[in-house]
Amino acid sequence: MKLEKKFGKFAIRNLPIKIAVVMAISYILWAFVPSFAYKLVFSPYAIMEQHQFWRLFTWVFSPPGDLDFVGILMIFILVLFGQQIEQAMGTFMFNLYILGAWFWNTVIMLGISIYYYASGSILGMMDVGILAMYFFDYGLFLAFALMYSDARVLFMFFIPIRAVWIAVIDMGLMAFEFMRTTALNRGSIIAYLVNFFIFYLIMGRGVGMRSSNSKAAAKRRKRDYDRRVENLSRQVNGEADRRHKAQQMGYPSNITKHKCAICGRTERDGDDLEFRFCSKCNGNYEYCNEHLFTHEHVK
Repeated sequence: MKLEKKFGKFAIRNLPIKIAVVMAISYILWAFVPSFAYKLVFSPYAIMEQHQFWRLFTWVFSPPGDLDFVGILMIFILVLFGQQIEQAMGTFMFNLYILGAWFWNTVIMLGISIYYYASGSILGMMDVGILAMYFFDYGLFLAFALMYSDARVLFMFFIPIRAVWIAVIDMGLMAFEFMRTTALNRGSIIAYLVNFFIFYLIMGRGVGMRSSNSKAAAKRRKRDYDRRVENLSRQVNGEADRRHKAQQMGYPSNITKHKCAICGRTERDGDDLEFRFCSKCNGNYEYCNEHLFTHEHVK
């Protein structure tokens, strides 16, 4: 992927752990300095009337409540399943997935805020997007469940169930929350679903967002394995035939056809090596594909 080749060096590794640390800090802020923590949440009134635009970025410090069992479970899910998703997507694509989640959530909540402001809805302006990170975990687990659909997880820590059914439960809970929550929180649910389907349906084929245990994946692995075995067998048999013919003709068995004048590698050092003579060098100098265009010409 061209985008990854250009910007992949800026990707943040182990991002789920760093997000979990941010979430833990947010719980601490809400527990000990709630007045300061409230200045970080997404508030249409504060953004539109008081121009506190930093809230467009700091809403990620908005936990859905106290650090209770649910809060600890959210952090646990983020670290455990987030790392599995990062491994399946790759570090760069997972970074884009998280960035997309923030982007769509911010854009949709900002759009709702502008609508409140334009329509003069006082009640809507008093709304706050305090459950945004709560629904972030919903979207994250949905991605895990659909990529590892055949994996088995312990529902409620003791009931083994396939992850695909957890995804169904997850969607049901999101639908239930959508029906009873505020407009800003509904916007968060929509944002995470939009971000997920963009990556899974549009970009999934290019970034490996497939179930690692699916039958299709198993068939691909078996086909690739059989192809490698066949190529290795052909290479070994060809090498044996070449040595046998060389011995019959009185040549040493380790004779080679090509040799790079720079690194000394021959065709026996790798099937991907190619050799060419340089027309600008005085003499018959042959180079491998790595040194053909980088060597100094012999004059």
